[in-house]
Amino acid sequence: MANYSPQYGNGGFAGTVKFETKDARDFLQENQKIGGFLKYGNNSNNNQKTYSTALVLQNEQKNIDLLLFGSVRNAGDYKRPDNSKILFSKNNQKTGLIKLNWQISPEHLLTLSSVYGIHKGWEPFAA
Repeated sequence: MANYSPQYGNGGFAGTVKFETKDARDFLQENQKIGGFLKYGNNSNNNQKTYSTALVLQNEQKNIDLLLFGSVRNAGDYKRPDNSKILFSKNNQKTGLIKLNWQISPEHLLTLSSVYGIHKGWEPFAA
């Protein structure tokens, strides 16, 4: 028997998942029109390297905003305390998000967005 949701309909095996992405204005202060960040992370256990960047823009009237985000993560196999490797735990991941908002009027918001994600890895299952 499948779950039923009035909002999402039949066939939602084991339920549904809803996620909401940030808007450019979530990252900008009241008087800012442009912002962004660069981020680098490193995990010494599996030599994981993570690179992330974002650019956020907002027009003078504050009715149009744009968010661009990208991230790359590359990791080797994890090591146990005895330095033996956990086989198949290495992974590579790329993600991206483009989101454009246009507040046409106080009652109408048009949002165009695209999310990209690819993941390569055979991580061991952990219960």
